Amino acid sequence: MRTRFFRFAAIGVMLVALALSGCADGTRVSALPTITSYYYPTLVWHATRDGGMRTVIHGNPFTAQQAETNKLILAQLKLPTRFDAAPFQLLPPESPTRGYRLVLIFNPNPRWIGFQKACGDLSDIAIAPAADAIALHASFCIGTRAITEFDLVDVVSGPDDPAFAQMMRNAIDELLPAYGVGKQFAPSGI
Repeated sequence: MRTRFFRFAAIGVMLVALALSGCADGTRVSALPTITSYYYPTLVWHATRDGGMRTVIHGNPFTAQQAETNKLILAQLKLPTRFDAAPFQLLPPESPTRGYRLVLIFNPNPRWIGFQKACGDLSDIAIAPAADAIALHASFCIGTRAITEFDLVDVVSGPDDPAFAQMMRNAIDELLPAYGVGKQFAPSGI
């Protein structure tokens, strides 16, 4: 209950900031990450132990073809140094919602996705066209349960813009923190 209150409060602050700035000045706007009691850093090891972090990309923040954009996004994704290095493996958005995975949703419409929604059926989440201000919703999922979530909006001129690389680093860093609030084992039954 407390987490939801802070999440909605953070989203409210973001909406006000967006309305006032319009993101025209290049200012990065982000909500506080939602970290559930199930998260613990060892889950990242569980997620990457079979060859890498399974990753779903929904939406296209740029005007390039989706396959090309996916390669550009994956090239920017790196685990924070507190974890062992592991590659990010692309899964199709319509892949089964089982196991550990990272879900990245670019320019969702409406912009703010409800808690847990990104870990379910992505066909229900509409995508807005590419724009200068890229909205990103990132979730670290186990099955249909979000373990951590993070929302970020940033002005990016294209995939080669250093702001895009920084946006991806910030998202992964906030999504997979060095601390946990839950138990040191994976939840069973997922």
